[in-house]
Amino acid sequence: ALAGDVTLLARLAAHPQTASTAAAVLAGLATVSSRRDHKAFGPYEGMLTSDAARAFLAQRFGPEHCWSPSQLEQYALCPYQFFLQRVLSVESCEEPALAVDYAARGQMLHRLLATLHRRMNDATGRPTSPGEMAADAFDVLLQELLAAALELRTGDRPLADGLLEIDVRRMAAQLVEYYRQHAAYDALFDDFDAPLKPAYFEVPFGPQRGADLEAGEVPDATDQLSSAAPFELAHRGQTIRFAGRIDRIDVGRFAGQVVFSIIDYKSGRSESAKAAAILDGTALQLPLYALAAQQLLMGADAVPAHIGYWHVAGKGCHEAIRLSDRDEGTLRASAAWQSLLEELPTRLLSLVRGVRDGQFPMASADPKCTSRCAYSTVCRVNQVRSLEKDQKWLPPVEEAR
Repeated sequence: ALAGDVTLLARLAAHPQTASTAAAVLAGLATVSSRRDHKAFGPYEGMLTSDAARAFLAQRFGPEHCWSPSQLEQYALCPYQFFLQRVLSVESCEEPALAVDYAARGQMLHRLLATLHRRMNDATGRPTSPGEMAADAFDVLLQELLAAALELRTGDRPLADGLLEIDVRRMAAQLVEYYRQHAAYDALFDDFDAPLKPAYFEVPFGPQRGADLEAGEVPDATDQLSSAAPFELAHRGQTIRFAGRIDRIDVGRFAGQVVFSIIDYKSGRSESAKAAAILDGTALQLPLYALAAQQLLMGADAVPAHIGYWHVAGKGCHEAIRLSDRDEGTLRASAAWQSLLEELPTRLLSLVRGVRDGQFPMASADPKCTSRCAYSTVCRVNQVRSLEKDQKWLPPVEEAR
């Protein structure tokens, strides 16, 4: 057939005993041919074009759908992974292995830090920084909490108990630095009327569904600050709803005004995202949490002064993007934050529209995704990359509606 003579292939398709085989061969050829388009992604690379598929997605992820920031971050990073996990509900069958459960470790770290700060605040009756405690007193409290974590050992599961003890020992080593990290963080706000201090922990807003919680969040005890209502972002006549759980909110005062900081704990060492990552959709959590806290939790009079990722195993708190500038005794929104507030809603709408329109191309911004993605055995991203298709694909913002 490739040489121009399709006789044998035609007979293969016509014969009753081989017709199904020929149909499969032809379907495979059509798939490969479609994927060879160097300029665009097609229906065999995650782009759904049928009216039925789009109607389903428009209903499934319609105006009443409550997004978590991580859902849209996943879509921005790899639309096809979002499609497999969030639309098709495909679950990976991993090989049994002796390995670290990083999600469980992260949850334990979040829970331990929330308990640590609650204990300090309860003891003083107000938001308190670890820096206000003597180092040895902080260490005593920390050791008590680590010992309590070890009490989760059952005694009848030696392997699980051993892995738990390894995790606790690792956290113990990391949290020794937490005291020093907090001193550096506190120094950032020395000129405030009342420096930012840890006040609220594991603060939920919007409907809390276990499968949609952010990685590492702990759906148990919360402080009095919470909202059952979702955060609603209105733009161009549309409303996008969000739910989430904020690791920590610090509260202070500057020039007589209530200010707050949003902290997200990270157990890894990676640095925080910059404005570019926020605008391409891969680092939405902190800015959306800051807006949600202001609208739902703290009140419109409270001003977000700082957002940061706290790398417990790294260098401590790293500001994601500068929210405010101090100018002659006043606090005003920075140019970067004002610009982000203007551009972010349009990008969010474009991401939501991409999902509803069935645009799930095999395009990952992570060049090493196949080495760590659970769906690498069913994804053809390397074939797409060999054709030099755009791996930084995003729904165009100008078409957001």
